[in-house]
Amino acid sequence: MVATASPMIRRNVLANVIGGASTIVLNLLIVPVQVRILGAEAYGLIGLIASLQVVFSVLDLGLATTVVREVARDTSPDRRDSRVLAQTVGTAYWITAFLLGGMLFAAADWIAQNWLRLEQLAPATARLGIQTLALSVALRWPTAFYGGVITGLEELTAQNVLKTVTTMIRLLGGLAVLLIARSALPAP
Repeated sequence: MVATASPMIRRNVLANVIGGASTIVLNLLIVPVQVRILGAEAYGLIGLIASLQVVFSVLDLGLATTVVREVARDTSPDRRDSRVLAQTVGTAYWITAFLLGGMLFAAADWIAQNWLRLEQLAPATARLGIQTLALSVALRWPTAFYGGVITGLEELTAQNVLKTVTTMIRLLGGLAVLLIARSALPAP
């Protein structure tokens, strides 16, 4: 006897496949345009920030996974048993986001002058880029927490729609900013 997947499981699997595929497609379409506009050196700043985000994710210490488990296990009315945990962890995530973003923002000049080997990009432009990306790091840090809450609630369709929409806003918004500010960038 073969067990069939429930409609909710099928819907969640389909949502994950569509959400992941759309994020990949959006990145494959937009990133080459960004590299062409920015040039390799300026795009390298984005790579630096992406690398720092991976390093910073270690500071999660498994809290996002814990939130998923606890929210999913909670059968109390209105999930009140996991609500306090979610509020506490949410506060910790926002404090961490503020500290990481603030430290990166404050260290932007030092990073631009001592970490990077700039040839075409002015240090002031690199500093501004690092400061802008520091704000992005701070705003993106809590997404693991909120994603964990949504996953624990088994609202994967909503999570994937949200992920796809925020990816579109981030990529297309970034592209719009690049196109508008193109005259301020050095020629690649």
